[in-house]
Amino acid sequence: MKKLFLLLILLAFMFPFDAFSQDEKKNGTSEPKTQSEAIHGKISATIIEGYSVVGKVNVDDRRYSDSVISVENWEFIVPSTDEKQIGIVVEIKSREQSNRSLIDYDEIDPLLQGIDYLLKVNRHSVKLDNFQAIYRTKDGLRVTTSNHPRDETFGRSQGDIEATVKSGNGAVISFSIHKLRALQSLIAKAKQQLDLIK
Repeated sequence: MKKLFLLLILLAFMFPFDAFSQDEKKNGTSEPKTQSEAIHGKISATIIEGYSVVGKVNVDDRRYSDSVISVENWEFIVPSTDEKQIGIVVEIKSREQSNRSLIDYDEIDPLLQGIDYLLKVNRHSVKLDNFQAIYRTKDGLRVTTSNHPRDETFGRSQGDIEATVKSGNGAVISFSIHKLRALQSLIAKAKQQLDLIK
């Protein structure tokens, strides 16, 4: 009987807290996904933002013409608390939309390694006909490589490997694998520049 009573009390406390956390999510007050986002979102504090454009990858695929992926270095400083965070921003701009993802400094090496692995995956990595490999960051940047069945509409032949980059719930661009190598090089260059100010 005591166990049942304790279980009922426990359940009574769990549901109100769960409902509260759901309300927080609906109101957009969820926890920051990255350290950069936590500093950038501070209230009642002066925040100094420094940034530099590292470079851009233009996408020349006819499905995504006029689309671009840019990489910037960012530095957030809160003078009153001596907090400092560095990282990069990957921004995806397509004709339809634009979105950006903040990537903390400590996420950059794993991202580079993830892209390196994505560049090595091919149809022979799996036992079935087609594959998809995905790497995600905390702030929702999603890098994918995949092969597709033959598609005459977009000039793809069977087994062609394509890369896709998506930022959060927003912009998405697909392009050839050599453009993913160019993006990887930009991210590596950004990290080298951040290493100098760390």
